[in-house]
Amino acid sequence: MRTAGWGFSLSVLLTGAILAAQTAPPSSSATDQPTTVIRSNTRLVQVSVVVRDKSGKPVTHLTKEDFTVFDEGRPQHIAFFGSEAPAVPAPVTPGHLPPNFFTNRFDLKGQDPGQVTIVLFDALNTSFEDQAWVRGQIIRFLQHVSPEDHVALYGLNTLLIVLQDFTQDSSALLNAVKSFTPKELAAFDVSHPGDFDVPALHDDPAWMKFQARVNEANQMISDQYKVNRVNATIAAIESIANHVAGIPGRKNLVWVSGGFPMEIGMGVIAPDRDTRLLNPNDAAKALSSVSMAIYPIDAHGIENPGMGPSMQSPGKANESFFERQSNRDSFRLLADATGGKAFYGSNDVADAARRAFDDGRYSYTLGFYPDHGKWDGKYRKIKVTLKTPAAQVRYRKGYFSYPDRHASDDKIKAELLDVAVSPLDATNLAMLISVKPVAPPEKRDLDLRIEMDPKQFLLSFADGHDTGALDMYYLQRDAQGKILAADKHRLGLSFEPKQYEFLAKAGIIFESHLTMQADTSEIRVVIRDAGSGAMGSVTMPVKSFAPPTPAAN
Repeated sequence: MRTAGWGFSLSVLLTGAILAAQTAPPSSSATDQPTTVIRSNTRLVQVSVVVRDKSGKPVTHLTKEDFTVFDEGRPQHIAFFGSEAPAVPAPVTPGHLPPNFFTNRFDLKGQDPGQVTIVLFDALNTSFEDQAWVRGQIIRFLQHVSPEDHVALYGLNTLLIVLQDFTQDSSALLNAVKSFTPKELAAFDVSHPGDFDVPALHDDPAWMKFQARVNEANQMISDQYKVNRVNATIAAIESIANHVAGIPGRKNLVWVSGGFPMEIGMGVIAPDRDTRLLNPNDAAKALSSVSMAIYPIDAHGIENPGMGPSMQSPGKANESFFERQSNRDSFRLLADATGGKAFYGSNDVADAARRAFDDGRYSYTLGFYPDHGKWDGKYRKIKVTLKTPAAQVRYRKGYFSYPDRHASDDKIKAELLDVAVSPLDATNLAMLISVKPVAPPEKRDLDLRIEMDPKQFLLSFADGHDTGALDMYYLQRDAQGKILAADKHRLGLSFEPKQYEFLAKAGIIFESHLTMQADTSEIRVVIRDAGSGAMGSVTMPVKSFAPPTPAAN
């Protein structure tokens, strides 16, 4: 089958389908796993559940029959059930991909992290003084990481930074956090302006009017910088969610931050301004969709009541009580929505991080297919109960019943660009790409073959065909990260039922031809499923390409 435009062709892989048979849900018993292909508008809701007894220890050996799941008060059938116990420490087996093969699958790269936790050191929303203190706390915590812990460490200033991707090597993590030194960020300082006030001129009406206008202008600038901080933070959290989407089971995100006020995150601030404002719900939805719980830890800690404003850091001095409370409300909002826990009012960041890690050591995953039939985008509450009472049962409190995603062209472009420029590859759509440099080398031509499992796509059934579409984005960047070329193509999909069933077993390949720019050092392929909005990306360093095979005489 061939498609028109941009030199793409669609072909079927008859043998060696690496991806087609290996995409599976989180671990569960054989009787609980669905035997039919999950596709065509079937929506699965997964809930990660942490159960602890009165002494705070995990409750183990529960079965599916011990749980009941309610969707808006209506009991649901648990389609599959899985439990995650602490893994036995084992070395990571190096990947054995052939030369010129690239993937976003952790297991195919020999990097399958299993049960994971990510620590996000948020400097963007944290004062300089608090950063220095938090850095020491994170170092203290990482010194006691257990051998079975798979940990990744990311930093956030104005951009998301990969300090250390998943590893069990505590020394690598310590070296990474030590290299991320505290910085005074203009974005933070400008968003915490002090009042312009000259008490000696309070009796001058003209001066007071001028002073009020200056403070109003400063506040407007401050508000805009706060909006920018919120957007950058939520975009970073969404990027992390995209990166871990391909890892089955529960994931934890420990977000050490000064936080951002809820009224900004919810869009209350400056509603008349033409600003792209993201919402904390966007981050919560992204995390929940990949079974990731967020554990916000307040980097502000506890202030000494005896300290006056002149003795506190600029960030603390300029931050009102109401803003602090709003920050904590944002923490609780994100934690409750994803099944995590917010930590604040304590100066022991290391202990809070350890408690977050411990939550992920033993958890349960419940999956159900909602029977309400109302995919109208509204928020639906989830409740999980146990036959045996426990002191604490923690899980995400609901989900958004979104219909099929028919996003605008501008929305699609923005989503593709966000994934394209992220420092992390998205893994919600798994793919394996082989690159074949075409002789002669000076032409810098490449043939790409992208292998995927079509069961990942959310298709609609109409007129006897399973139909859908993929948005494909090819990005070229130089060594400094500058975008040199970007090509986008929408590929329509239409399969007869027998054809689809065959492809679901054999795999599917998209072939394309690409000419590299002279300064291209990195190529990233991004694919978005139009039906679900799921994304996948693979980054390929040009220097790693094996040269073309000389033509035979």
